[in-house]
Amino acid sequence: MDLASQGYTYEEAVEAFKDSPVATVVRGEIPEGKAPEAMPRGVSLGWYVYVKLNKSQAKAVNAGSAATAAGLIGAITGGIGGAVAAGVYASVVSMGADKINKCKKGVEFKFTYLAKFKGAKCY
Repeated sequence: MDLASQGYTYEEAVEAFKDSPVATVVRGEIPEGKAPEAMPRGVSLGWYVYVKLNKSQAKAVNAGSAATAAGLIGAITGGIGGAVAAGVYASVVSMGADKINKCKKGVEFKFTYLAKFKGAKCY
């Protein structure tokens, strides 16, 4: 799904995830060890949506559905929130319970402004 061509902007993404306890929208990359709110808001090659689920949340998504992911993210099921929730669900299911269990605390997912999955890492 190409969100940029549908008119989704950085500001709309920030608004869509403003109340989310697990999703953050930032310009550029988050450097290792820095909190998203510490990132400068200057020139960037793009912006990303990061979703950080703890182990129990990731397991709930794995056993649930895209609606479960949307509920945990705190996003509505349409628009960019729905696209990212669907991506989180697909990513968690592809990881499976065994890989989730190998993570110390949980999993962080990264999506581009086009809602394309760019990777997951344990934390």
